[in-house]
Amino acid sequence: MLELLPLSLLALVAHAVEHFITVGGGDGAAEFNPQWLDNVDVDDFVTFNFTTSGHTVVQTSLTLPCVFITDDGAPGLHGFASPLSAAAGTTFTIQVTNISARNSLFVSCLHPEPTYLTAIFFACGTDTHCQNGAVGGINAVEFSSSVTDAAKTSVSRGFADVPSNGTALGSGVLSRVVTSPSLASSGPSRLSPGAFVGIAIVALLLLIGAALVLRHWMVVTRVRRAHKRTEWKRRLEKRLSQVHAAGATDGEPEPAVKPAGGAEDVPRM
Repeated sequence: MLELLPLSLLALVAHAVEHFITVGGGDGAAEFNPQWLDNVDVDDFVTFNFTTSGHTVVQTSLTLPCVFITDDGAPGLHGFASPLSAAAGTTFTIQVTNISARNSLFVSCLHPEPTYLTAIFFACGTDTHCQNGAVGGINAVEFSSSVTDAAKTSVSRGFADVPSNGTALGSGVLSRVVTSPSLASSGPSRLSPGAFVGIAIVALLLLIGAALVLRHWMVVTRVRRAHKRTEWKRRLEKRLSQVHAAGATDGEPEPAVKPAGGAEDVPRM
């Protein structure tokens, strides 16, 4: 059991989950299903499945839910965006790449200390779908009401800078566009802080297990040696007793032989 537990923990560390969001239906809150994803960890994938045409997925922000993120604090850095009016049956996948100390709390056996997942926001950039409620988020369910209310009063030109063919692979803030989870996972990966904690726990369990096994072996060996010494001493004492008994029997004097005639039969001089 002790040997199997570290292997199971390593499997959890190496595993990334793919989450799915359906894009289609109306042009309001029902466009994204589910609208809000929670507990999406670093390196997890989020795939948008387009069931109908005429919709897009564009990365936005908490304060500007209907505005495409461009140059977010660094030249050339912009959010992710699917092709405009993506065809039905197509998919668009992003991968979460960053964890920071804000927003949704995530605690598990691999995260003994509280870890906060970064919120990622998105909306539909087609016409006024965003203003009608077509917004959503990842690890941002606590902001759902404020984002929906802010979207209703947002400007209608917030998606003018979205490329018609979507953004390139690797684009995104706190995330990146990928071709598919299978292809993306084949490249070099980065371990999350939780993964390092998990590896540390595995190493600690291995050390504790090795120490327990060594201690058990030493105790068993000590008991066996003590038992052998006791048995050897008992046999030695028994042997010495036998030798002593045999020696005492051999050293006894012969009994005196009385003359046959008795004292009166001895001739007097």
